[in-house]
Amino acid sequence: MFTRTSIVAASLALLASGPLHAGQGPEGTTQAASQTSAIAHAVANPARTDADRARDDARHPAEVLAFLGVSPGMTVVENQPGAGWYTRILGPLLRDEGTFLAAQADPELFLDTVPEASRQRFRDTVATWLRDFASTNAQLTGPRTGAFLYGVAPDHPAYLPSASVDMVLDIRSIHNLIGAGPERTDLILSEFHRVLKPGGVLGVIDHSEDEASPRTPEESGNLGYVKESVMIALMQKAGFKLVSRSDILANPKDHRDHEGGVWALPPTYTNGDKDRAKYAAIGESNRMLLKFVKQ
Repeated sequence: MFTRTSIVAASLALLASGPLHAGQGPEGTTQAASQTSAIAHAVANPARTDADRARDDARHPAEVLAFLGVSPGMTVVENQPGAGWYTRILGPLLRDEGTFLAAQADPELFLDTVPEASRQRFRDTVATWLRDFASTNAQLTGPRTGAFLYGVAPDHPAYLPSASVDMVLDIRSIHNLIGAGPERTDLILSEFHRVLKPGGVLGVIDHSEDEASPRTPEESGNLGYVKESVMIALMQKAGFKLVSRSDILANPKDHRDHEGGVWALPPTYTNGDKDRAKYAAIGESNRMLLKFVKQ
Protein backbone atom coordinates (compact mmCIF):
# COMPACT_ATOMS: atom_id res chain seq x y z
CA MET A 1 0.00 0.00 0.00
CA PHE A 2 1.35 3.42 -0.94
CA THR A 3 1.16 6.16 1.68
CA ARG A 4 1.20 9.87 0.94
CA THR A 5 4.72 9.99 2.40
CA SER A 6 6.04 7.23 0.13
CA ILE A 7 4.47 8.77 -2.97
CA VAL A 8 5.92 12.18 -2.18
CA ALA A 9 9.34 10.66 -1.49
CA ALA A 10 9.34 8.82 -4.80
CA SER A 11 8.31 11.82 -6.83
CA LEU A 12 10.80 14.09 -5.06
CA ALA A 13 13.63 11.68 -5.75
CA LEU A 14 13.01 12.21 -9.44
CA LEU A 15 12.78 15.98 -8.98
CA ALA A 16 16.05 16.20 -7.05
CA SER A 17 18.13 13.74 -9.04
CA GLY A 18 17.03 14.62 -12.59
CA PRO A 19 17.99 12.39 -15.52
CA LEU A 20 20.68 9.77 -14.94
CA HIS A 21 23.68 10.82 -17.02
CA ALA A 22 26.61 8.64 -17.95
CA GLY A 23 28.73 10.18 -15.17
CA GLN A 24 26.09 9.77 -12.48
CA GLY A 25 26.37 6.45 -10.74
CA PRO A 26 24.19 4.53 -8.31
CA GLU A 27 25.75 6.33 -5.33
CA GLY A 28 24.46 9.72 -6.51
CA THR A 29 21.03 8.29 -7.16
CA THR A 30 20.95 6.69 -3.70
CA GLN A 31 21.97 9.99 -2.04
CA ALA A 32 19.22 11.86 -3.88
CA ALA A 33 16.64 9.26 -2.85
CA SER A 34 17.83 9.42 0.77
CA GLN A 35 17.65 13.22 0.78
CA THR A 36 14.13 13.37 -0.61
CA SER A 37 12.94 10.59 1.69
CA ALA A 38 14.25 12.62 4.64
CA ILE A 39 12.33 15.68 3.43
CA ALA A 40 9.13 13.67 3.04
CA HIS A 41 9.45 12.27 6.56
CA ALA A 42 10.10 15.74 7.97
CA VAL A 43 6.93 17.02 6.31
CA ALA A 44 5.03 14.08 7.85
CA ASN A 45 6.46 14.55 11.36
CA PRO A 46 3.96 14.66 14.25
CA ALA A 47 5.16 18.05 15.54
CA ARG A 48 3.18 19.65 12.73
CA THR A 49 -0.35 20.67 13.57
CA ASP A 50 -3.50 20.10 11.55
CA ALA A 51 -3.44 23.82 10.77
CA ASP A 52 0.10 23.42 9.40
CA ARG A 53 -0.91 20.52 7.18
CA ALA A 54 -3.94 22.39 5.87
CA ARG A 55 -1.52 24.75 4.09
CA ASP A 56 0.54 22.03 2.38
CA ASP A 57 -1.50 21.94 -0.82
CA ALA A 58 -0.82 25.64 -1.36
CA ARG A 59 2.77 25.74 -0.08
CA HIS A 60 4.20 22.41 -1.37
CA PRO A 61 6.92 22.27 1.32
CA ALA A 62 8.48 18.99 0.24
CA GLU A 63 8.79 20.11 -3.37
CA VAL A 64 10.17 23.50 -2.30
CA LEU A 65 12.89 22.03 -0.08
CA ALA A 66 13.88 19.50 -2.75
CA PHE A 67 14.10 22.28 -5.33
CA LEU A 68 16.36 24.35 -3.06
CA GLY A 69 18.53 21.32 -2.25
CA VAL A 70 18.10 21.19 1.51
CA SER A 71 19.68 18.05 2.95
CA PRO A 72 19.94 16.65 6.50
CA GLY A 73 23.64 17.42 7.04
CA MET A 74 23.46 21.14 6.26
CA THR A 75 23.68 24.18 8.49
CA VAL A 76 20.60 26.20 7.55
CA VAL A 77 19.41 29.61 8.75
CA GLU A 78 15.73 30.43 8.57
CA ASN A 79 15.31 34.18 8.50
CA GLN A 80 12.43 35.48 10.63
CA PRO A 81 10.80 32.10 11.33
CA GLY A 82 7.70 33.80 12.75
CA ALA A 83 5.14 31.30 14.03
CA GLY A 84 7.36 28.38 12.96
CA TRP A 85 5.48 26.86 10.01
CA TYR A 86 8.72 25.94 8.22
CA THR A 87 10.63 25.49 11.49
CA ARG A 88 8.44 22.48 12.29
CA ILE A 89 9.68 20.90 9.04
CA LEU A 90 13.29 22.08 8.97
CA GLY A 91 13.94 21.25 12.63
CA PRO A 92 13.28 17.52 12.34
CA LEU A 93 15.01 17.42 8.94
CA LEU A 94 18.26 18.91 10.30
CA ARG A 95 18.12 17.82 13.95
CA ASP A 96 20.30 14.69 13.83
CA GLU A 97 22.95 15.42 11.21
CA GLY A 98 22.80 19.16 10.57
CA THR A 99 22.14 22.42 12.36
CA PHE A 100 19.04 24.60 12.34
CA LEU A 101 19.53 28.28 13.16
CA ALA A 102 17.04 31.12 13.33
CA ALA A 103 17.83 34.78 12.75
CA GLN A 104 16.21 38.16 12.47
CA ALA A 105 17.34 41.75 12.26
CA ASP A 106 18.58 43.73 15.24
CA PRO A 107 15.44 45.56 16.40
CA GLU A 108 17.39 48.81 16.71
CA LEU A 109 17.61 48.91 12.90
CA PHE A 110 13.84 49.13 12.57
CA LEU A 111 12.90 51.02 15.71
CA ASP A 112 11.75 54.09 13.79
CA THR A 113 9.12 51.99 12.01
CA VAL A 114 7.47 51.16 15.35
CA PRO A 115 5.20 53.61 17.21
CA GLU A 116 7.15 55.23 20.02
CA ALA A 117 4.85 53.84 22.70
CA SER A 118 5.52 50.30 21.47
CA ARG A 119 9.28 50.46 20.98
CA GLN A 120 10.34 49.03 24.33
CA ARG A 121 7.86 46.18 23.95
CA PHE A 122 9.34 45.53 20.50
CA ARG A 123 12.84 45.36 21.99
CA ASP A 124 11.65 43.12 24.80
CA THR A 125 9.86 40.75 22.41
CA VAL A 126 13.01 40.25 20.34
CA ALA A 127 15.16 39.86 23.46
CA THR A 128 12.83 37.18 24.81
CA TRP A 129 12.86 35.36 21.46
CA LEU A 130 16.66 35.49 21.37
CA ARG A 131 16.97 34.21 24.94
CA ASP A 132 14.40 31.42 24.74
CA PHE A 133 14.47 30.14 21.16
CA ALA A 134 17.04 27.38 21.66
CA SER A 135 15.56 26.02 24.90
CA THR A 136 11.98 26.26 23.66
CA ASN A 137 12.76 24.45 20.42
CA ALA A 138 15.53 22.05 21.48
CA GLN A 139 13.35 18.95 21.19
CA LEU A 140 12.19 19.99 17.73
CA THR A 141 15.41 21.34 16.25
CA GLY A 142 18.14 19.60 18.26
CA PRO A 143 20.95 20.60 20.64
CA ARG A 144 22.90 22.64 18.09
CA THR A 145 20.09 25.07 17.40
CA GLY A 146 20.50 28.77 18.10
CA ALA A 147 19.09 32.24 17.49
CA PHE A 148 21.01 35.20 16.09
CA LEU A 149 20.62 38.82 15.01
CA TYR A 150 21.63 40.42 11.72
CA GLY A 151 23.28 43.82 11.87
CA VAL A 152 25.01 43.55 15.25
CA ALA A 153 28.73 44.01 15.90
CA PRO A 154 31.09 40.98 15.93
CA ASP A 155 31.47 41.22 19.71
CA HIS A 156 27.71 40.95 20.25
CA PRO A 157 26.65 37.56 21.71
CA ALA A 158 23.99 37.18 18.99
CA TYR A 159 26.47 37.73 16.13
CA LEU A 160 26.39 34.97 13.53
CA PRO A 161 29.95 34.26 12.29
CA SER A 162 30.88 34.96 8.69
CA ALA A 163 30.97 32.14 6.12
CA SER A 164 29.46 29.72 8.65
CA VAL A 165 26.26 28.42 7.03
CA ASP A 166 25.34 26.40 3.93
CA MET A 167 21.95 27.95 3.27
CA VAL A 168 19.82 30.92 4.22
CA LEU A 169 16.07 30.62 3.70
CA ASP A 170 14.00 33.77 3.54
CA ILE A 171 10.32 32.95 3.42
CA ARG A 172 7.99 35.85 2.75
CA SER A 173 9.88 38.60 4.57
CA ILE A 174 11.86 40.58 2.00
CA HIS A 175 8.77 42.55 0.97
CA ASN A 176 8.86 44.01 4.51
CA LEU A 177 12.47 45.09 4.02
CA ILE A 178 11.70 46.74 0.71
CA GLY A 179 8.79 48.58 2.28
CA ALA A 180 11.21 49.89 4.92
CA GLY A 181 13.51 51.42 2.30
CA PRO A 182 16.66 50.57 0.30
CA GLU A 183 19.28 51.17 3.00
CA ARG A 184 17.86 48.57 5.36
CA THR A 185 17.22 46.17 2.48
CA ASP A 186 20.84 46.41 1.35
CA LEU A 187 22.11 45.94 4.91
CA ILE A 188 20.16 42.75 5.59
CA LEU A 189 20.96 41.25 2.19
CA SER A 190 24.64 41.97 2.82
CA GLU A 191 24.27 40.04 6.09
CA PHE A 192 22.81 37.06 4.21
CA HIS A 193 25.87 37.19 1.95
CA ARG A 194 28.29 37.52 4.85
CA VAL A 195 27.08 34.50 6.84
CA LEU A 196 26.96 32.13 3.86
CA LYS A 197 29.93 30.01 2.92
CA PRO A 198 31.37 30.55 -0.58
CA GLY A 199 28.89 28.99 -3.00
CA GLY A 200 26.23 28.85 -0.29
CA VAL A 201 22.57 28.95 -1.25
CA LEU A 202 20.01 31.67 -0.61
CA GLY A 203 16.46 30.42 -1.07
CA VAL A 204 13.75 33.06 -1.44
CA ILE A 205 9.98 32.78 -1.34
CA ASP A 206 7.88 35.92 -1.56
CA HIS A 207 4.54 37.22 -2.79
CA SER A 208 5.04 37.98 -6.47
CA GLU A 209 3.86 41.34 -7.81
CA ASP A 210 2.53 41.79 -11.36
CA GLU A 211 5.51 42.87 -13.47
CA ALA A 212 3.25 45.42 -15.19
CA SER A 213 2.19 47.06 -11.92
CA PRO A 214 2.79 50.84 -11.81
CA ARG A 215 3.50 50.69 -8.06
CA THR A 216 6.97 51.54 -6.81
CA PRO A 217 8.92 48.77 -5.04
CA GLU A 218 8.18 50.43 -1.69
CA GLU A 219 4.45 50.70 -2.47
CA SER A 220 4.32 47.05 -3.52
CA GLY A 221 6.35 46.04 -0.46
CA ASN A 222 3.92 47.74 1.87
CA LEU A 223 1.14 45.67 0.28
CA GLY A 224 3.22 42.51 0.74
CA TYR A 225 4.32 42.05 -2.87
CA VAL A 226 7.62 42.22 -4.78
CA LYS A 227 8.24 42.05 -8.51
CA GLU A 228 10.43 39.07 -9.38
CA SER A 229 12.61 41.34 -11.52
CA VAL A 230 13.11 43.66 -8.53
CA MET A 231 14.00 40.73 -6.28
CA ILE A 232 16.57 39.38 -8.74
CA ALA A 233 18.16 42.82 -9.19
CA LEU A 234 18.43 43.28 -5.43
CA MET A 235 20.11 39.92 -5.00
CA GLN A 236 22.54 40.50 -7.84
CA LYS A 237 23.48 43.84 -6.28
CA ALA A 238 24.13 42.03 -2.99
CA GLY A 239 26.52 39.54 -4.66
CA PHE A 240 24.21 36.62 -5.46
CA LYS A 241 23.69 34.78 -8.75
CA LEU A 242 20.31 33.38 -9.72
CA VAL A 243 20.74 29.70 -10.58
CA SER A 244 17.12 28.52 -10.78
CA ARG A 245 13.51 29.60 -10.42
CA SER A 246 10.29 27.64 -10.08
CA ASP A 247 6.54 28.19 -10.56
CA ILE A 248 5.66 25.60 -7.90
CA LEU A 249 4.03 28.34 -5.81
CA ALA A 250 2.41 30.33 -8.63
CA ASN A 251 -1.28 31.18 -8.28
CA PRO A 252 -2.74 32.90 -11.37
CA LYS A 253 -5.98 33.61 -9.50
CA ASP A 254 -4.20 36.16 -7.32
CA HIS A 255 -4.67 39.53 -9.07
CA ARG A 256 -2.57 41.31 -6.37
CA ASP A 257 -5.04 44.11 -5.81
CA HIS A 258 -6.70 43.42 -2.46
CA GLU A 259 -7.96 45.77 0.20
CA GLY A 260 -5.26 45.76 2.85
CA GLY A 261 -2.74 44.01 0.63
CA VAL A 262 -1.75 40.35 0.46
CA TRP A 263 -2.91 39.78 4.05
CA ALA A 264 -6.54 39.88 2.86
CA LEU A 265 -5.92 36.39 1.46
CA PRO A 266 -5.87 33.15 3.45
CA PRO A 267 -4.71 32.20 5.95
CA THR A 268 -4.61 35.73 7.46
CA TYR A 269 -7.93 37.15 6.25
CA THR A 270 -7.05 40.57 7.62
CA ASN A 271 -10.44 41.95 6.50
CA GLY A 272 -12.33 39.46 8.66
CA ASP A 273 -15.59 38.31 7.13
CA LYS A 274 -15.63 41.03 4.47
CA ASP A 275 -15.37 39.32 1.04
CA ARG A 276 -14.04 36.24 2.82
CA ALA A 277 -15.56 33.81 0.29
CA LYS A 278 -13.95 35.74 -2.56
CA TYR A 279 -10.53 35.61 -0.92
CA ALA A 280 -10.94 31.94 -0.02
CA ALA A 281 -11.66 31.18 -3.68
CA ILE A 282 -8.42 32.92 -4.69
CA GLY A 283 -6.39 30.99 -2.11
CA GLU A 284 -2.91 31.85 -0.93
CA SER A 285 -0.91 34.42 -2.85
CA ASN A 286 0.97 34.13 -6.10
CA ARG A 287 4.56 33.45 -5.02
CA MET A 288 8.02 33.35 -6.51
CA LEU A 289 10.53 30.64 -5.60
CA LEU A 290 14.11 31.59 -6.41
CA LYS A 291 17.44 29.87 -5.76
CA PHE A 292 20.58 32.02 -5.60
CA VAL A 293 24.20 31.20 -4.82
CA LYS A 294 26.81 33.40 -3.15
CA GLN A 295 29.41 34.65 -5.58
